[in-house]
Amino acid sequence: MSHQEMESMNELLSMTSFQLEEYVAQALENNPVLEADEHFTPRDEDIIPGDRPLSPYGRNVAANPTLRDVLMLQLMTTEKTVLLPVAEYIIGCLDRKGYLKRSIEELADETGLSREQVEQTVQVLQGFDPAGVCAGNLQECLLLQLRRREDCMPLSIRIVKDFLEPLARGELEQIAEDTGSTVEEVRQALKEIRTLNPKPGSNYSSPQPVVLPDVKADLWEGSLRVSVVSGPRLAINHYYLERLDLVDQLTREYLDREIEEGRQLIGRLQRRWEILSQVARWLVAGQQEFLFHGKELRPLTAADGAAALGLEEKTVRLAAEGKYLQYSKGSISLTSLFKDR
Repeated sequence: MSHQEMESMNELLSMTSFQLEEYVAQALENNPVLEADEHFTPRDEDIIPGDRPLSPYGRNVAANPTLRDVLMLQLMTTEKTVLLPVAEYIIGCLDRKGYLKRSIEELADETGLSREQVEQTVQVLQGFDPAGVCAGNLQECLLLQLRRREDCMPLSIRIVKDFLEPLARGELEQIAEDTGSTVEEVRQALKEIRTLNPKPGSNYSSPQPVVLPDVKADLWEGSLRVSVVSGPRLAINHYYLERLDLVDQLTREYLDREIEEGRQLIGRLQRRWEILSQVARWLVAGQQEFLFHGKELRPLTAADGAAALGLEEKTVRLAAEGKYLQYSKGSISLTSLFKDR
């Protein structure tokens, strides 16, 4: 591997999950022959012998959970298609009331995704509990809650949509006239609206700093499970491969360059995942007594990891830096699992 190739590999290795998502999105935009590999299924879990069971990650919530804890629990178990790092980022943008104060456009700029992708992710999160979470304002928050109720009064929805300010001023008679309802019906709708929670996130502990996990671990049925976030995967679009013999020489030379660059990037992404998997599993397996049983950290160094895994010490350090492990007791940086003798 040349010096330039090594530098490119190290750059990828040092990226967090979210940084990698942004990097790959840019690569897809710049290289026309690349496409997202939707069919790639990496082997992202190893079974390492353990000594006692613990409920799997995503099943336990702290005694005093934050809103993020509750939403992350649902995110990890949802059956809906959602881009995990971006969903976690959006969860981290919620304020203490559970409101999303960034616009779809701002989130698209910050994540490098399209407006449609961001909207889809927000819609998934708005389907989580507590009802009303991830709304952009009070009106949307109340509507999200009302629309979940099977026996919701249609008048309640209409009042929240069109007459929220007159309702706040107590103009019940005017609302009744404008909606073609009786004052008593408006009072009943008001009674229902008052059962809603205008601050769905307020019942939870103060949020902690946002950490996007790169690795997840749990003890289950006597074994330690370590799952590494695979990250985005790319492939060469076969449309271009099949037409190389059908285009002129200049176009073919251009496509050949793009295809070769694409293949090199695909190889580096695969190697990044392999190295991160090796380092993370070695670290978590070596420090499982500390992580799950509260014992002292073992004296493990990056040099130990390099010797055990057949890697360079710098490579081990880059793989761990800026990466976070999420497990039953919370989140912890991989670098904090190193301990000098």
